[in-house]
Amino acid sequence: MEDSEKVVNRSKEIAKRGLIFIISLAVILVIWYFYAINTNPIIFAAPQRVGTALVALMGDQKFINALGSMLWELSLGFGLSVVTGIPIGLVMGRVKIVDEVLDPYMTAFYVLPRVAMVPLFIIWFGLGILSTVLFVYTFSFFPIILTVSQGVKNTDKLYLDVARVGCARESQIFAKVIIPSSLPYIFAGLRIGLSLAYIGVIIEQLDMVVHGVGAFLFNAQEFYQTNVILAILVILAIIGFLLSELFKYLEKKMTHSLRFSTLSGA
Repeated sequence: MEDSEKVVNRSKEIAKRGLIFIISLAVILVIWYFYAINTNPIIFAAPQRVGTALVALMGDQKFINALGSMLWELSLGFGLSVVTGIPIGLVMGRVKIVDEVLDPYMTAFYVLPRVAMVPLFIIWFGLGILSTVLFVYTFSFFPIILTVSQGVKNTDKLYLDVARVGCARESQIFAKVIIPSSLPYIFAGLRIGLSLAYIGVIIEQLDMVVHGVGAFLFNAQEFYQTNVILAILVILAIIGFLLSELFKYLEKKMTHSLRFSTLSGA
C-alpha cells in the first residue's frame, strides 16, 4: 500500500514539474518571439529560425562528430580530476598538516582565471590532446578538492568518536563514517567541477585552437548567423542539463546504497 502511494506521489510530482516546465517554456518562447520580431534579425534571431538551425545542426554529421569530440575531451579532463581530486580532498580534510600546506595553493589556483593560462599551456604542451585534457582538468580539479575537503571536515565528531570507541581502524572510519557523511559534498564538488570543466572545454575549442563546436560558433559569428549560435547554445544547455541530472541520479542511488551498507554493517 505504501509503495503504491509512493508511486502515485512520484507520478504527481513528475507531472507537476513537467507542467511547470511546459508553461515556463511557452512564456519564454512568446516573449522571445515578440522581442525578436521587433529587433534586427542579425542581432537576435526569432525562435522559429533558431529551431530550423537546430534541426539542421542535428542532421549535420560534422556537428555530431564535433559534439562527440567535445564530450570525449570533457570526459578525459573531468575524469582525471575526479580520480585525483577526490583522494586528495579526503586526505586534506582528514590530515590537518596536509590541509594547512595545500589549502592556500588550492584556493589560489581555484580563483585564477584559466583563460590567462592558455598561452602557457600552448607553450608547455603544444596544441594536441594532452594540452586540451590538462586545460579542462584545471577547471574541475580544484573545486572538487576544496569541496570534498570541506565535507570531510564537517563530518559529525560524534560519529568519529563512536568509531574510535569501537576500535575501528582508520580505513574503516573512512569507509563507514567519513565517506558516507561526505557523499553530498563529494557530489556537490563533482557537479561544480563538471560545470566548470564543461565551460573549460568550450573555452579551449574557441581560444586554443578553433576546432570542434568552437569552429561552428566561430564560423556562425563570422557570418552573423545568430540563429546558428543560439541553436548551438540551446544544444549545449540541454547537454549540460542532462549531465547534471545524471549526477543527481547517481548521488541519490549511491547515497542510499552507502547508507544502507553502513547501517547493515556490510
